[in-house]
Amino acid sequence: MILYKEILSKLKDKNSNYNKSLIYVVADILNKILPFLMLPVITHYLNPTAFGTLSIIESIIGFLSVFVGLGSQELIQVYFFKKGKLALRKFVGNSLIIALSTSLLFLLIFTSFSQYFYDVFGLDIVWLWYAVFLTFCMFVIKICTTIFIAQGNSLLFGKFQNLNTLSILITTIIFIVVFEWNWQGRIYSLLLSSIIFTIFSLYYMKNNKLIEINLKLKKIGLDLKSSLPLLPYSLSFWLSNSALLLVMASLLGKEQTGIYSGAMRIALIISFITITLNRVWQPMIYDLLSKKSKEQDKIVVKRTYAYLIIIILSGLILLFGSDFLIKIALDDSYHSAIDFSKALILTVALQNIFSAPGGLLLYYEKQKILTFITMSSITIQYSLIYIAYNRNFLDVEIIIYIQMATGLFSFILASFMVKKFIPLPWLLIKKPGI
Repeated sequence: MILYKEILSKLKDKNSNYNKSLIYVVADILNKILPFLMLPVITHYLNPTAFGTLSIIESIIGFLSVFVGLGSQELIQVYFFKKGKLALRKFVGNSLIIALSTSLLFLLIFTSFSQYFYDVFGLDIVWLWYAVFLTFCMFVIKICTTIFIAQGNSLLFGKFQNLNTLSILITTIIFIVVFEWNWQGRIYSLLLSSIIFTIFSLYYMKNNKLIEINLKLKKIGLDLKSSLPLLPYSLSFWLSNSALLLVMASLLGKEQTGIYSGAMRIALIISFITITLNRVWQPMIYDLLSKKSKEQDKIVVKRTYAYLIIIILSGLILLFGSDFLIKIALDDSYHSAIDFSKALILTVALQNIFSAPGGLLLYYEKQKILTFITMSSITIQYSLIYIAYNRNFLDVEIIIYIQMATGLFSFILASFMVKKFIPLPWLLIKKPGI
């Protein structure tokens, strides 16, 4: 009863961490429910082949998201909590210069190799240009929302995120259902929303003195030196999942890619939960670690265990309801996904629990260890896929089982490295007599 009153009093305090955490959770739940409710509509109007084409473009955007900022977006919270506002705004300015430069480079590359993308994936050059522009906008928006979280500005974060999602959903319905623009309508929807919210993000950061543009090549080079080691870490998430869409499209066809992508939308509910938790957990953990106290370290360990348990339980719950969700959320033409949906859910759960040890290694600047873990996992994954393809038994289910094995490998190895190199009281078992 005392604990209940204590929690209630903290929730009434608008500035308490409990209150802010609750707002983050509610905002993210609303943000993820809305697109999920749209899934029956999208899969009804987009057949698996069209959905496969859309997934290919999303995969290209995912690839660009890794390289456009060259990993700098992953260091925003580290700069905020460890280096102060002055260093943060210089870093943000340099990050935007890097992102703009790399975006222009990718425009040149895609233009030069446009024929290849048309021959293999059936994409005209204009969609590659849109992908680059979208990625730059998403980079700016990601920096802004990360700053909201670091500042503890939960109300603004919630409004910003949900308005963005709502605008995408409304324009998606108009473009796909009313105008019948097929998968192209989804891209136009993303472009329109991204332009609006990128303008707001730049205005907010400029107005709050969170951007300092200074073309000092030496400082830009130093920031690049800090962020570049994170590229393999960021790239690993794309290689583990989104890159497989390109592999499937070229080896198994767009229809199978579309069915897999539909099932992945269900499995990604776990990722949505993880992202929501991570937005609360990561700044909280980084703040506790910055205090360098044994008592705070114990709290870090307890909250890390709780974080892992919530993700695992979410996966188990989703596992039992997966068949039902596929039947109500996806059109009949996607229902063959039931054959592999459970394995896919387990795979995504394993990939997501990696974020706990991965986040700790990131805070303690163990980039080389993260690089070793992620690239070892990716090497194993694609080696096994290559072997399966050469022996003529590669299909969607085999790919998922390979992902599952490498996801488990990554988590075990990362946990071992955290235990070995990070001085935290992981077991929390008191010795007799103490």
